[in-house]
Amino acid sequence: MQHHDVAIVAAGAVTAQGRGASSLWDGARAGRVAIRPVTGLDMSGYGTKLAGEVTDLEEAPHAYRRPEGFRERVVELALHAAAEALDEAPALVAAAGGERAGVVFGTCNAGLIAGREWLAALERDDRPDPLLATLVPPQATAEALAGAFGLGGPVLSVNTACASGANAIGWAADLIRTGRADLMLAGGADALSDVCFAGFSSLEALASEPARPYSRGRQGLSLGEGGVFLLLARADLAAAHGPAPIAYVAGYGLSADGYHPTARGPTAAARLGRSGPPCAWPAWPPPMWATSTATAPAPTRTTRPRQRRSGSRSARPPTVWR
Repeated sequence: MQHHDVAIVAAGAVTAQGRGASSLWDGARAGRVAIRPVTGLDMSGYGTKLAGEVTDLEEAPHAYRRPEGFRERVVELALHAAAEALDEAPALVAAAGGERAGVVFGTCNAGLIAGREWLAALERDDRPDPLLATLVPPQATAEALAGAFGLGGPVLSVNTACASGANAIGWAADLIRTGRADLMLAGGADALSDVCFAGFSSLEALASEPARPYSRGRQGLSLGEGGVFLLLARADLAAAHGPAPIAYVAGYGLSADGYHPTARGPTAAARLGRSGPPCAWPAWPPPMWATSTATAPAPTRTTRPRQRRSGSRSARPPTVWR
């Protein structure tokens, strides 16, 4: 099988830093903090009043299936970011053709707002619009993107929590590299919601000030919303039709130890699923241990009670739930 080099040719973003990939890049380079008081939600009763909120989000000009008068925010964020990336390379998009162009969409919460609206209707003893249910799964946004931009190739979605967007880029690059697509839109989107804030408040994980993850005095995390997409293409196609590549995808790695919902297993480092040397593509097809998320042996005991030991806290084994 012929393997193709993968180029990143364009980017699009809608974030708390502003509209456009350039706003995100400029804000990051300047060290500008975009975590500020939330204006679009009632923040009473939560552990914080702050988040990385996208303000003044315009309605997306692209149609997607939804109840009349309802806007699913995650779909709108994704459409705006994807449109910017695709608009940067019209000749390349045309050269690839619809059947050889696809999308991999990554998300953590997907259409949570639509699901929240469905439940709210039931609480009011109303009949929810059936279209709300169709917007909840991650694949719904992937299909909305494909329909809006005429992408007839692979249309896929990824839900791997905070790694969803990165995994989407890796998967999209793999599809191009192995010849199953010539052009892929890859990235992710998530939207703030009361459900999201309630969940993290219950965990007591939210910081009352902007998060400082590498500071000794850190308090917790800050939530945010937005959409970011990269446009990936076969390198030879990009060279012929432009624009000039921003970067190339040299490889990617995945890992999962399958030991515990939150705690790393005792031999997790040894089971790291990196499929080859750093920045190197694996052989194709990849070995099963490098791609499966369920290959680690299950614990032989149903639970492992906490035990007090001398020394650091990390020496205590976690409870294992099955």
